[in-house]
Amino acid sequence: MEAIWLVFTASARLTFRRIGLLMVVNVLWWLFSLPLVTWPPATAALYHVAQRLTHLEESEQTTWRHFFDGLGIYGLRSWQLMAADAAMAVALVVSFLFYFGQSHLALRWLSIPILCLITLWGGMQLYLFPLLIEQEDKRVPLVFRNAFVLALGNPSFTFPLGLLLTAVTVIGVTLAGPVLFILISFLAVTQTLALQKLLAIRRQGDAL
Repeated sequence: MEAIWLVFTASARLTFRRIGLLMVVNVLWWLFSLPLVTWPPATAALYHVAQRLTHLEESEQTTWRHFFDGLGIYGLRSWQLMAADAAMAVALVVSFLFYFGQSHLALRWLSIPILCLITLWGGMQLYLFPLLIEQEDKRVPLVFRNAFVLALGNPSFTFPLGLLLTAVTVIGVTLAGPVLFILISFLAVTQTLALQKLLAIRRQGDAL
C-alpha cells in the first residue's frame, strides 16, 4: 500500500504543478473523444503528454502541442489496441454469461475462472496505454503481454490502485463541474507513474 500511496501523492503533486497544461489537454481529450474515430488516438495523445511530464528531461518542455504530436504518432496503434481490448472484453463477458447460464452445474462452475480472467482484464487496463507510450517495441500483442504480466505479477499493487482510481472516477463524475476538466489527465498521470514504479521495482529485483 505504501507504493500505491507514493504513486498517488506524486501524481497529485505533478497534477497541481502543471494543472494549467493538464486542464488544456483534458479538454482536448474530451473534444477529440466525441467522434468515435478519434477517441483512441485522443487517449494515446493524453498518455503521451502524461509520459513526457513524468520524465524530468522532457517535463518542463512539454506543452499542449505535444497532444497533437501524440495524435499523429499513435493514431493507428491506438485503434489497434482499443479494438483488440474491446474484442477481448466482449469474448470474456459472452463466455461468462454463456457458462453462468448453463443448467448443468459442472458447466456453470466454468464461469468462475472466466470471472477471474475478467478481473485480470480489468487490472490490465491500468497499463495498456502507458505501455503503448513507454515501451520501445509498440506491437499491440507485446503491449497486451506486458500488461498481463504486470497485472498478474503484482496483484497487491494493481487491484487496490484500480479500486482507488475507480473511486476517484466515481466521485469526480458525481461531483461533475470543474472536476471533469482535470480528472482524465490525473488518471493518465497516475497510471503512467504506476507503470514506471513497477518497472523500476522489476529492474531492482525488489518486491512490492
